[in-house]
Amino acid sequence: TRAVAKSYGVWHAWGLDAYNIARPAVFLIDRSGVIRYSFVAKRQDQYPSGEEVLGEIEKMLRAEG
Repeated sequence: TRAVAKSYGVWHAWGLDAYNIARPAVFLIDRSGVIRYSFVAKRQDQYPSGEEVLGEIEKMLRAEG
């Protein structure tokens, strides 16, 4: 049913580059279940850089102390 992809807003029903799949996405969720970072692509060939994601992880870890 693609319930999880739909609930996170990444399901891509129809487009020039995709049909009925999830968009590339990254979510960083803290220990209490709060989304602290999200990246949802507009196209199937978009991704955040590894440096960006690692930087966000470091911010999360510092905030958690």
